[in-house]
Amino acid sequence: MAKLKKLLLFKRFFITVPKSHFLQKPPRKARLVEIKDDRVSFWTDKKESKKYQGITEEVIIVDQLQVLSKWLFFKHTIGLFCLVFLSLMFISSNFFIREIVFADENLESAEVYRYVRSHLKSFGPVYVLKSSVSELSQNLRETYSCYAWIGVTRNGGKLIIDIEKEEAPKPPIEDLTQKGDLVASKEGIVKRFYVKRGVVLVFKDQAVKPGQVLVSGNLKFHNNERAMDNYVRASGIVIAQTLTVETIEVPKEIASEEYTGKVRSTFVFFLGTKPVWMQKNPFALSFVKEQPLFRLGSVFSFARISYFEKAWIKNVYDETSALSFAQSQVIARFENRRTHPSEQLQKIQVLTITENPESFSVKILVQAEENIASFAKVN
Repeated sequence: MAKLKKLLLFKRFFITVPKSHFLQKPPRKARLVEIKDDRVSFWTDKKESKKYQGITEEVIIVDQLQVLSKWLFFKHTIGLFCLVFLSLMFISSNFFIREIVFADENLESAEVYRYVRSHLKSFGPVYVLKSSVSELSQNLRETYSCYAWIGVTRNGGKLIIDIEKEEAPKPPIEDLTQKGDLVASKEGIVKRFYVKRGVVLVFKDQAVKPGQVLVSGNLKFHNNERAMDNYVRASGIVIAQTLTVETIEVPKEIASEEYTGKVRSTFVFFLGTKPVWMQKNPFALSFVKEQPLFRLGSVFSFARISYFEKAWIKNVYDETSALSFAQSQVIARFENRRTHPSEQLQKIQVLTITENPESFSVKILVQAEENIASFAKVN
């Protein structure tokens, strides 16, 4: 601004000349004349500046308009570059997807991840949705109707897969008076184990067969002592990679209770165990999930209640829809028997589909990492 002020008030050209030249050819118009040592500097106009051009190399003529133009151009270029850069960053964070995550790590599913990934187009390290978020969520609910809720949301460059499912019944309390081993319920290759009680008899990447003892309840197994006094109830989880073929019969017409995809949430206050304020369930048929948010001893508590609508729906299946239904049944069965967060469906591959008069018979190859430990009582 100071340069612009000088330009407007005191002419355009700033000249520095030896004192002798200034005295020999004094300018008719000069402003802000300064003398320092043997040099004189001043401001003048274009006509007067021409008198000093080419006299000697000691004469310095600066066109302040050119200097100011370069300064303004540089300043606005930097500003424009920053604006474009920030705009690109904003578009990138809101248009491109950098990662796909699950809202609840305990409900991660490799099969669901692959399905979502198949609906994205890859551009190097980032992705772009082939359809809208709402369309992808609708497709997920149609394909994986076994879940109470499934959908996707976006948070900047993050695509979040949100899954809700009915709580599986809690396993019965172990009867510690019973003594026995953990044996393999099916063939598999051991990947991990989490043992509470007993002696582990397998190792990682070992192939095991049905009925093989995985964890012995005999605490002195390696001492070859078989007395019942040495036995406890073996307890733990053995995760193995399994490969099985499941056959799903899909009737051509099914009347089933399914989730509609509609969800309503509300908050409820409790005094003791009695609700003080609670909105009425808006659905005639639903699955209700309670999520505690705050508790003050046994006196007061605050929770969130979610209602997932269900409805009796008559479905008529053709070959394509029967395949989707069969795959969702495989997933539902796996989820219902899952006992540990590290259990995962890794691959579902349709082998054959056979049409019968009243149904479709679908054979599916299922690869999973699941708990194969089953308690076997020892007498």
